[in-house]
Amino acid sequence: MVRGMTLIDVVVGSGIILLVFVSLFSAFTLAVELASTTKARAGAVSVVADSLERLRAMPYDELGTLGGIPAGMVPQVATTSLNGVFYTVRTLIQYVDDPADGTGTGDTNGVSADYKRVKVEVTWLARGRTESTSAVTLAAPRGVETLAGGGTLRIVVFDALARPVPGARVSITNASLMPPVAVNVTADDSGTVLFPGSPQSTGYAISVTKDGYSSAGTYDVSTGNPSPNPGRLSVVPTQTTTASFAIDRLGTLALRTVSPEEVQTFEDSFTSLSFLAATSSVSISDGALRLAGTAGQYALVGEARSILIAPTALARWSRVEFSASALPGESLRVRLLVPNGEGFLPLPDSVLPGNGAGFTTGPIDMSGVSTSTYPRLALSAVLTGEAVSTPALTDWRLIYVAGRAPLPNTLVSLVGAKSIGATLLGTPVPKTLRSVTTDAAGAFTDTVEWDAYTVTPPEAFDLFEVCPFPVVVQPGERTDTTLTLVPRSPHSLRVLVTHAGLPVRDATVSIGALPPVMTGDCGQAYIPQLSADRYTLTVSKVGYTPATQTVSVSGRTETTVLLTN
Repeated sequence: MVRGMTLIDVVVGSGIILLVFVSLFSAFTLAVELASTTKARAGAVSVVADSLERLRAMPYDELGTLGGIPAGMVPQVATTSLNGVFYTVRTLIQYVDDPADGTGTGDTNGVSADYKRVKVEVTWLARGRTESTSAVTLAAPRGVETLAGGGTLRIVVFDALARPVPGARVSITNASLMPPVAVNVTADDSGTVLFPGSPQSTGYAISVTKDGYSSAGTYDVSTGNPSPNPGRLSVVPTQTTTASFAIDRLGTLALRTVSPEEVQTFEDSFTSLSFLAATSSVSISDGALRLAGTAGQYALVGEARSILIAPTALARWSRVEFSASALPGESLRVRLLVPNGEGFLPLPDSVLPGNGAGFTTGPIDMSGVSTSTYPRLALSAVLTGEAVSTPALTDWRLIYVAGRAPLPNTLVSLVGAKSIGATLLGTPVPKTLRSVTTDAAGAFTDTVEWDAYTVTPPEAFDLFEVCPFPVVVQPGERTDTTLTLVPRSPHSLRVLVTHAGLPVRDATVSIGALPPVMTGDCGQAYIPQLSADRYTLTVSKVGYTPATQTVSVSGRTETTVLLTN
């Protein structure tokens, strides 16, 4: 019996054929790409070989690059094409100081340019990626080695811990030479770039960079920096000019600008019902909350709940105080409530012991109540009496600490401690001087060079506190700093109290006859509204020797006091 093909047979057969053809096509595509890649690489090798052959055929004295050291007519960067592939050809020619006859000043014949090293690197694009190949050859002079009137330029690159930085990019330029020098090279494993045969000249400009690192270099004389350090380099015949540059990984600086903490109070003296959200069988009379009714007819039980207390930028809850009176047989109990959906529940006893039953006397310590879990609270009073009289609540207050509210769009000046020279008056010229602006949330984050930074607020503000202090950014690390700002005072003093380089908190700072103030967590105290005058400043703390000094206050003034044991 002969059975015909069903639809399922056709579908399965077609799928198998499709799978075979897709596999064959993928293999064919891969083979084409492999052939193309191999062809491009073979072309690159041919370009390298041709370039080296041409360079080997050149006279030794002419073997150099345009703008390079040694100078010559060979382009540092050129392009060519072969078999439809475009190649970039980079040529680097350098003198080599061979250790066989001594190096640097120890060279036996005083000439460090023993021979030339020629490197040709070819790069091209293959499937969206940059591929490269290179080759190196050496060229020696036919006669006695010579620097041809030049000297040696030696650049050393190290990090914050004085370790070599291999792979750093070193740019050397000198526009005063003909032809002008413009060389870009990479530091070796010892972080060193060596250029024997550098033409005699002043004005060598050096720039050192590496991805993700800070930068360094030499600087021109300018009006703002008449004494640059380091300035441009000079090369003297037969001498070695050495310059060292420090770079390291960029760090991250995260700034916040906030208002200071301050004690605030929700208070109701019961002159009206304005601060009450709900009442039952109570009324206000004679400046007090009482049971509703009249003598002999007072309600037996009454309740009142305050409006919801939801401070902005709440830092911590402090305490509840209230004034109440009750005769024997009467009671008045105060509780703290938390919103729960559409209603309210008492703050749990596990958070505030005794709150479930209520408090008959104050103050109620709220310091252990979490502001993140309970950012909103309400006061509640339950009054009970015997009809003939009524307890009375004359006032209540919830005291809390608020502040550190974000100050958005605040302009802050950052000045690094590293300098690149000095003004005519000898004032250091900072390497880093920039203005940054916090965002709508009062925050700013960016990468910066490893350094110690001084921060200055805008004219409308004074620095109340910088925490932590000092602002130091380490290589590759993040530093979070909070700037607490207050409205500008014509004359103010910020005192930084330290011991062994660390801030001292809870130190008492006294100035003149003014009330003393205490240093905060970061060892700082701010005293505003002073006169431009000289003051006697005294700082003390148990366990330390008191320190006294005279300070002249004018405008924004800062001083540091060192405490000793």
